[in-house]
Amino acid sequence: MVTYVKWQQPLGLKEKYQRRETPNFAQCYHLIIEHSSSPLIDAEQLVKWQIFNLIVGNSDAHIKNISFIYHEHETRLAPFYDLVCTRAIEHLDDTLALSIGNQNNPNQITEKNFSEWAEQCHIRPKRIIHMVHQMLSELEEKRAIVRSTLEEKHGEQPALQRVDRIIKQQTKRLRKNLSSL
Repeated sequence: MVTYVKWQQPLGLKEKYQRRETPNFAQCYHLIIEHSSSPLIDAEQLVKWQIFNLIVGNSDAHIKNISFIYHEHETRLAPFYDLVCTRAIEHLDDTLALSIGNQNNPNQITEKNFSEWAEQCHIRPKRIIHMVHQMLSELEEKRAIVRSTLEEKHGEQPALQRVDRIIKQQTKRLRKNLSSL
């Protein structure tokens, strides 16, 4: 039997969006470290999830999108879902549901914010920065392929063009803000 638990339950939280201090990413990260059967693998996946959401423009990556799966005496991070570019949808708030460091404006994330975030999670800042650069490279490489494949099948789509533009802008912004590394 597989049991699926949303993170609000083990954290005892009512809010799914970060307002001031809670719920925050570091709480989720530390919950993995404490309860996962594979804490290093799952914690790294959670960090990558947050970086991915930042780059692709998903400002709605909140705590209810994170879950545990209990199966055969193992506790693991559940597969991610709701991975969308919310910034491509007009009239939605761009504020990150879970901040990076002390910053929840995705257009203003800097090296300082990644360092704050690393400190909150007890990770070396250089490790986080490396993961950001790695994700930027992977997404840059795959973004063009995905867009081309979808346009071949469905023709040019305004929504796809908006998503592509947002990812390119965010990639450029993050590379500039992290250029010293």
